[in-house]
Amino acid sequence: MENISYMELVECQSIAAHAAAYFKCEFGKLPANASEAENAVRWAYVEERLNCDKSWRTIKPYLNLIVDQIGYIVEE
Repeated sequence: MENISYMELVECQSIAAHAAAYFKCEFGKLPANASEAENAVRWAYVEERLNCDKSWRTIKPYLNLIVDQIGYIVEE
């Protein structure tokens, strides 16, 4: 994604952290691949566990970036 602001990146990182925590809480592990990470974001959104007030239409364009951020969390 080009020309993303630092604020947008921080929001994506926050969503990623909350989605990863949700997945770990529900399944006892962090997402193991991009598909699980994407599902974590979707499920956490549906369960209102992302700690943000954004609509899915606002989040969806950033989904690949959020999934990448979850990958960084898993790698740590």
